Amino acid sequence: MTPHVATGSSSSELWDRVARLYDLQRWLEKPALRVAIALADPRTDDRVLDVGTGTGALLRELAASGARPGRVVGIDASTRMLERTRSAELPGEWRLEQADARKLPFGDESFSLVFASYLLNVLSDEDSTTVLREVHRVLVPGGRLVVITPVAPSSRLARPYRRLAELLPQLLPWFCAGIRLLDPNH
Repeated sequence: MTPHVATGSSSSELWDRVARLYDLQRWLEKPALRVAIALADPRTDDRVLDVGTGTGALLRELAASGARPGRVVGIDASTRMLERTRSAELPGEWRLEQADARKLPFGDESFSLVFASYLLNVLSDEDSTTVLREVHRVLVPGGRLVVITPVAPSSRLARPYRRLAELLPQLLPWFCAGIRLLDPNH
């Protein structure tokens, strides 16, 4: 459960507050990010959008993979998250923009590949629907969307972790507000 993007001013203020600590958990994301990049198979003619780039974990892994898409843009609502991304070792031609994922500042059919990593689980159902509509709008016909979303396992051994994940937003609202588990059957 790792939040990357927020929508609305109060949410972006929350992510601004946690930005300096956020990368402490990046090692947990790396395996899923690497698999997502491998599945997406970025090409040099791709135009890539990373919605909710946060501190740039996906962009860093994309750069480390050696993939060099023609255009790469990372967006996030949080200024401080983007500041952390700017300090990362990213290719100079890659751009970062502060933007609300619910209203992407790009024309129709602008991207051939869109990543949304650890994003949908921190949005309301209504905002998730809006973001997915926006992603659909900016994707070229036949474009690729890669989503990484954590789902807590339902096994008996995992129940304590699931309960903890449900309680964290209540116990630490200043740090975990907006985090929720997704029901994969929903």
